[in-house]
Amino acid sequence: PVSRAEAVMKQLHWLTASEIRTAYLNKTLSPVELVEALLERVARHDPSINAFIRLDAEKVRADARRVRPPDRR
Repeated sequence: PVSRAEAVMKQLHWLTASEIRTAYLNKTLSPVELVEALLERVARHDPSINAFIRLDAEKVRADARRVRPPDRR
């Protein structure tokens, strides 16, 4: 059986902000990995739902590369 954490990590769009922070702290997920997964999902689904007027994927990727993981506190 797959744990909830394993299942959610395979479907990153379901992560809460708290889960994302924990994954960053544990180094099981990077901002770039999260952004790439979300951009892939947008590319797959947006043609049928037209949720975005404009999406600057390159800027999002650049921003993700600049993000520093949170400090452990």
